[in-house]
Parts: sequence; structure tokens; C-alpha cells
Amino acid sequence: MNYILAHLRAIFYFFNSKIHIRNPLRSYIDRNVDIITRNNCHINVKGRIVIKKNSTFSANEKGRIIIGNNCHFGENCMVVSKKNIEIGDAVIIGPSVCIYDHNHNISKNGYVEGYKTKDVKIGNHVWIGANVTILAGSIIGDNCVIAAGTVVKGMVPNNVIAKNNRELIIKELY
Repeated sequence: MNYILAHLRAIFYFFNSKIHIRNPLRSYIDRNVDIITRNNCHINVKGRIVIKKNSTFSANEKGRIIIGNNCHFGENCMVVSKKNIEIGDAVIIGPSVCIYDHNHNISKNGYVEGYKTKDVKIGNHVWIGANVTILAGSIIGDNCVIAAGTVVKGMVPNNVIAKNNRELIIKELY
């Protein structure tokens, strides 16, 4: 752990919780990476990991993040857990990907009253393109490709390419 702090310039915040990287000497954590845990939360990395600069991993309010072996996170990624996020082995995540296992709970008066949480699970051998957002309750199967810019909510079966149907609509103003 001291090797990572001294040589990789990542910032680790521990507040009554655990961060465990099983193979820190074979891992690479770039500059300006925040790894934050609070209130008995856990972040567990099962093997080699690469995290590029300006990424944030945060486990709050009983949150848990489990990352498999041989995973790669591009620049500016954000993984925030208030319940449970599991990422399988050999997952490649492009830049600016956001993964959340929670959403705001909005009252009838329009005020935020806590969070709704659902597990997120990403299978093995998954490639997630740039600027993808993975929302609470999403399950991505093994051997999948998630196209750049996709918003994932719900189930993605094994062995598929998933993308949102985006159309460029050009309409004259006058």
C-alpha cells in the first residue's frame, strides 16, 4: 500500500472502512485518482488493476465495490456505490464512464429524501466504451461490448453488443 501512495500519487481516504488491493505491485494507479470509503464500506480489488488519471472510486453508506482481476479504467471514470457494484475479470472501461448503484429518492414535494439503491453487476470480458453511464439495477453479462455514449439501465445478456439507438435529427428552423 505504501508503494502505491508514494510512487503512484493516488489519494486514498479511509473513514472506518477497508480498501484492499490484492496485487498492488502489478497494478498502476495514475495521478489524481481518489479512492474513498466511509462508514464500514469496502473496496476490494481481486488482482491487477489499471486506473488512469482523474478517476474516482467512492463507497458510501454501506457501499461495496468489488473489482476482478486484470481490469482497466480510462481517464475520468467515476464509480460510486451506496450498496453494491461488482465488476468481473478482464473488464476494459473507456474514459469518462460513470457507474452508479443508486438514484435520488424524490418526494412528492420535489425534495431529495435519501437514495434508492440497486446492485450493479458487470460480467467478465466486457468492453465498455467512452462516456457510458451505467445506472442502478443494471446487469451486464459476460463477453459484451457496450458502445460509446450508451446509457445502460436494466439487463444486457451475454455475448452482445449494446448501444442506444441515437438518430441525428436535422430540421430547418424557418
